[in-house]
Amino acid sequence: MKKISILLVIVAMVFAALPASAQMPPAVEVSDQVSLDGSVVIDKVVSEGDGFVVIHIDNGGSPGPVAGFTWLHPGEQSNVRVWIDTTMATP
Repeated sequence: MKKISILLVIVAMVFAALPASAQMPPAVEVSDQVSLDGSVVIDKVVSEGDGFVVIHIDNGGSPGPVAGFTWLHPGEQSNVRVWIDTTMATP
């Protein structure tokens, strides 16, 4: 019984030591929205490391030029605001 308890503690310590990104796959969740203040809010982002969320304008169904971007930290973040160039915004 003591060996099982020690093993469980070791397993728990290993999972606790893993970065959040190792426990969750990278993901981006965003809802349709109207930008009234020149920004877009990303509902949820999970990043494996430092990086960026980049907003592109629509170019006939393909990504067009960059309209805005923001820095991301590793792990899960909610309500990430990305300021965009409103002169480039597309529906």
